[in-house]
Amino acid sequence: MDENAYHAHRSQINTIPCVFSKAILAGCAQCELSTKRSLAEREMVSCNTQIAQINCSTLHSIFRERAAFTLKISPANTEIAHNKAMQLQCGGLKGLQNVLQADACNVHALIQKSLEKEDSMVDLPWQEIVAAIALWKPRQRFKTHKFSRFCYILLRQIARVASHSAERFVHSNLIQSPP
Repeated sequence: MDENAYHAHRSQINTIPCVFSKAILAGCAQCELSTKRSLAEREMVSCNTQIAQINCSTLHSIFRERAAFTLKISPANTEIAHNKAMQLQCGGLKGLQNVLQADACNVHALIQKSLEKEDSMVDLPWQEIVAAIALWKPRQRFKTHKFSRFCYILLRQIARVASHSAERFVHSNLIQSPP
């Protein structure tokens, strides 16, 4: 599928895109008002209500504004790198979950609980939330240990030597065998 056609079709299907889609797709959070959809072997997340999307957008803007210095990003509405967006969304939601002492990282429930606790999301304890954003790290990929890497290299060399020895053996037997 052409990339321009994909984006045009995506905007038709996903009329209310989820603000925290990266966090939801990564498994850092869930939301009771989100719906996952697939298009051209890609997943997207949409929001079921416009009001919830506005609340999430407000929270995301505050995350970005408060963590701009920490993440070394501009607070304006410019596009940021994927890893910074993941750190902002996953770390921000984890920090909000810790501050509100919530059981699960459900985006809509966290926003509702924060609005019940404070009059405005601006009044939340942002030092703790920004600290959680700064501390958030993506999950580590599987790394081989030095010993297992050494064993892999050694086995590869043994296989290479064995194949050369087998070729020499076959070649020498073909030459020496009587007609």
